[in-house]
Amino acid sequence: ELSSGPPPLRIAWRTCPWDGGNMTQITGGRILHMARPPSLMLASALRYHTKPRFREHSNNAHLHALGCGACSPDAWHGIFRRCGYRCSYLELLARTASRSVDEALELEFMRSHNQMQSMLSNLARWSNSSKVLQLSPEHFADERAFDSIRCIVRFFTGSTFGDEWRWRNAGDAVRYRRYGDFAYSAEAVEHMAKEVFREFARNANDLHRSAHDEVWRGVDLRSTILRHPRWGPPMHRAEALLRSIFARQSRMYGCPKVEF
Repeated sequence: ELSSGPPPLRIAWRTCPWDGGNMTQITGGRILHMARPPSLMLASALRYHTKPRFREHSNNAHLHALGCGACSPDAWHGIFRRCGYRCSYLELLARTASRSVDEALELEFMRSHNQMQSMLSNLARWSNSSKVLQLSPEHFADERAFDSIRCIVRFFTGSTFGDEWRWRNAGDAVRYRRYGDFAYSAEAVEHMAKEVFREFARNANDLHRSAHDEVWRGVDLRSTILRHPRWGPPMHRAEALLRSIFARQSRMYGCPKVEF
C-alpha cells in the first residue's frame, strides 16, 4: 500500500452546455489537447525516468542536479530533502525504485503533480467545448495512428464523421463535407491525413515507450496507483470523464477507440 504522500489531484467541473459559459469560452482557432489517463501517465513517467540510458541524457537536463521538471516548491523540498539536497532527481528515483516501487511511485507522483493537475484542469474546463479535440498518446499507438490523424484532420477542417454527405449538383459524383464557407471532399481529407501521417511515421521513434520494458514485466503499476486511498478516487473520476469525451469524439470525428 502506498503511503499518503503528496495531496491528491483535484478533479472538479460543472455540467455545462455545449460551448456554454466562460468555462469553455475559446476565441480564435481550435485546440488539440493531449490528455492521458493520469494512472497511465504516472506509471509511464516512473518507467521512463528509471531507464538507465536516460539518467544522464542531455534531454533530461531539467532533471539533473536539483532540477525536478517544473514541480512545485513544496514538492521540490519534499523530494530533495530525502537526500540532503545532494542528488539529482533521476539518481534519487533510481535508488528509491531499487528499494521500493511504492516509494518510487510516491516520489514520481510528487514530482509530476503540477503537470498532471494542469492537464486535468484543462481536461475538465474544455470537456464540453466543440473547439477542443482531446486525444491521448494511446491514440497514436501502432495501427491506431493513421485513424487518429484522420480524426484530427476532420476536426480542424470541420468535417464531421457520419452520414452528412451532400452533392454539389445534380449528377456530380464527388461528395463533400461542408463547414461554414468551406467544402472538403472525402478525398481531400484522406489526402491531408496521408501527408500528415507520412511525416509522423518519418519522425516517430520508440525512445519514450516503456510499457514493455523487461525490468517492469509483471509489475502492475496502474492497479497499484488506482487502489491508493487518496489518489485513486480522483483518478477514477478523471478517467471516466476521459472515456466519455473519447466516445463522443469517436462518434463525431471517427477517432479510434482506446481501452484503459
